[in-house]
Amino acid sequence: GTRYIDLRVFCDKRTSRYYLEHFFIGANLSFELKQIAKFVTRHPGEIVFLDIKSMQDCSGNNIVKLLRQFEQVFKDKLRAPPTSVSRLPTYGQLVEERKTVIVSLGYDNLELSSSSSLGNCGEFSWLWDRNMLWKDPYLESSDPEAVRNFVAQKMYEDRPKGSIFVSQLLLVPGSGDFMKYFSGSLKSLADPFNRNLTSFISNLQRPNVILLDFMTRKLAEAIIDLNF
Repeated sequence: GTRYIDLRVFCDKRTSRYYLEHFFIGANLSFELKQIAKFVTRHPGEIVFLDIKSMQDCSGNNIVKLLRQFEQVFKDKLRAPPTSVSRLPTYGQLVEERKTVIVSLGYDNLELSSSSSLGNCGEFSWLWDRNMLWKDPYLESSDPEAVRNFVAQKMYEDRPKGSIFVSQLLLVPGSGDFMKYFSGSLKSLADPFNRNLTSFISNLQRPNVILLDFMTRKLAEAIIDLNF
């Protein structure tokens, strides 16, 4: 199978250490990468996409040190990108080559290379340009119907051929939502949305990656069924 991991990295300049973050500082990045490496070793038939979505307080040498962590942990399992998206490797090729880890990062946030080609990023030739590999349109809204319509439009009308599409079915609560559900939680906001998602997901055509808030077993089974 294929695993997609969304990484948001925070650089602590005082200690030169890296952490996962999403509004709050989380686990140590080095520890988490080693856990992923163990999984890759134990499951050689699994492809793992590590998508570096953002880098907070990272620049210059800090970015170089960050990318070298990926090199040190995954070594020869890193798959370098092709020269164009039309020559993307197949699942079988990745498994046969035993290069089952793909790391992507937006080149527009990277100061290592002036080239926008898919396979050129200074010394890190294994790094994929996420802007060419992934298409993940995102709507900042707490309205379930607006999010559903937005994803459907982007998926069926604006989806470029040859790219991997990330369907982000995420609700973004605003100040009004917090006031309305002051005694509740983010999960209480997501539950009504998720109850209607099973039928929506089941009717999707050619989904690549689906991001959801508060995944449930029923939704997971609906997504898995799309692959058979």
